[in-house]
Amino acid sequence: MSFYGQSLLSTHKLSLENIYELFSFATEIKEQFLQRKTSFLPHWQSYLQEKVTFLVFFEPSTRTAMSFQMACQRLKLPFINFPSEEQSSLSKGETLVDTLLNLKAMNPDLFVIRSGPSVELMDFLDAMDVPVINAGSGAEEHPTQALLDAFTIEQRLGRVKGQRVLFVGDVRHSRVASSNLELFTRMGAQVAICSPESMQPTNEKWNGIQRFAKLTEALDWATVVMGLRVQLERHSDANVISPAEYSREYCLTP
Repeated sequence: MSFYGQSLLSTHKLSLENIYELFSFATEIKEQFLQRKTSFLPHWQSYLQEKVTFLVFFEPSTRTAMSFQMACQRLKLPFINFPSEEQSSLSKGETLVDTLLNLKAMNPDLFVIRSGPSVELMDFLDAMDVPVINAGSGAEEHPTQALLDAFTIEQRLGRVKGQRVLFVGDVRHSRVASSNLELFTRMGAQVAICSPESMQPTNEKWNGIQRFAKLTEALDWATVVMGLRVQLERHSDANVISPAEYSREYCLTP
């Protein structure tokens, strides 16, 4: 499969062959960086330098936003950051879709987009004739994070298949856990969770997934552990566990 002109909105459309093809290319870039302290690939020079990427983050981000900026910088791929909501026409009432239509009219070669939950927006992105990389959408999708996590496991432990992956913390509101569940199970890993009742997922995709009540038992089971932050910005229930109790029962320390 050629990835040219293709969007990455979810890992669902990637076959295992596609995934390992991406991992092979990522390994080449990583080895180049470790050897020469640069991710720049000379045979891509003329191609990448003629392209422009729009980094459009409709939600706050530190790690993902900076990671994409760093990747563009190291690959010599020109990029433009979308301004904050207060500095854009979103503050005047322009919708997300209309904003993207205006940006698309400027003819960028690639969009990297982070957004909140919006079926309308995802349908629009799926129909876009410009490639889109989903940098996180709502509480459901974070495909690049899932691919990076799987790649890291492959690099450190040899393979994802056969691993027992434990998610600790706010699983219900985590798009990372949601995307990783789909990808890891398809790659042959077992998945389990350990979290407070108010942070356990209710989505049917989690049906049948093992749930641990005690962190000590969960850690004994796992070969890979992923700690998830508490996403207070997505909480609406009043029965959220107190910070003190959460720290006592679910905090991970090195």
